[in-house]
Amino acid sequence: MAGRPVRFVLTPADRPPFVGTATQTFFLVNVYQHLSMVYAFAMVKTDSGASEDVVEAIRGLGGVVEANVVAGDFDLIVEIETAEVYDVLDTVSGKVGGLEGVLDTKTYVSLQE
Repeated sequence: MAGRPVRFVLTPADRPPFVGTATQTFFLVNVYQHLSMVYAFAMVKTDSGASEDVVEAIRGLGGVVEANVVAGDFDLIVEIETAEVYDVLDTVSGKVGGLEGVLDTKTYVSLQE
């Protein structure tokens, strides 16, 4: 049917359905993408005896929600919330990885909000 707008029903998880034209749907999807955050967990290995100093320094970094000293293969677990995946990379590789006493990091990006 030429001339009629194509209509979509958009039902993202835990949001009410939206019915609109292709242009409205495109705009709404972009808004949802910009409103959603990226959540990640970074495992941090530190020098012997450096965990307490490193965790305090990490807690002061932007994007860090929480940081805790743990027992196991790594010494710290850091919860990160940022607007973009790139920001997670910058926080872990650039900021956390550059702290004195940090030996290694592993980052896990959450697939759920």
